[in-house]
Amino acid sequence: MKKLRLFDKSNINRASLFSRKSIDPNKFIKEIYVENGLAYISCNVEGYYDVIDRYSVSGYEWLNQSFTRFIEENAVTIPVTYPIVLEICGHSFTEEEKDIIEGTVADYYALKMADIQAKYNKEKKRTFFQLIMSVIMAGLLYISSANRELFPLLINETIVILFWLLIGDLFESVLFTRSEILDLRTKAAQLASMVVTFKKAFDDKPLKPSEEQVIIEEVLEENELIPSDEWDD
Repeated sequence: MKKLRLFDKSNINRASLFSRKSIDPNKFIKEIYVENGLAYISCNVEGYYDVIDRYSVSGYEWLNQSFTRFIEENAVTIPVTYPIVLEICGHSFTEEEKDIIEGTVADYYALKMADIQAKYNKEKKRTFFQLIMSVIMAGLLYISSANRELFPLLINETIVILFWLLIGDLFESVLFTRSEILDLRTKAAQLASMVVTFKKAFDDKPLKPSEEQVIIEEVLEENELIPSDEWDD
């Protein structure tokens, strides 16, 4: 039996071929998910408790975490420019079950968006505080530079170090942290605006153009997400 030589020239050539390969993710996304301006996530379930956590009580339903994992793993590659339609296939739900599922999906992702929004607001306050402290330290730095006899060398150096630390944190917050949280917030809003539909069996047929247009208009017009009526007495 011929042994594979690790440093064989042909192996190196093959490695270079693999390193040059690339894909266009937009082609995959449009082929798998997107149809006429809407992105579809289709899932197959066997019953009500594949969607709703069986530990939740009536009136306070929560989503099955395996179900949310499937949604979020599919949604992560969908650009935020597309509204999402969640197609739940494989089971005939009662009208009451459909209402509960639609409300629970809406509330679950609205609450996740609220968590990210709170984090974003907290980061904005932190950035504002950093800005104020940077201005104060800049003023102290100017005073200490203009009046060196009033400030010992150690204090001058401490002010310089604190000033540049604050500037570094400020730039990191503005350029990276807030931008990342804003991206998460936008993605969360996309999921919180997701429209749920039901099919007995998956048929790979999109909604009618008139239905798609209604969904797009509704999603884009509603700026404020409100709780479903599931929690009403």
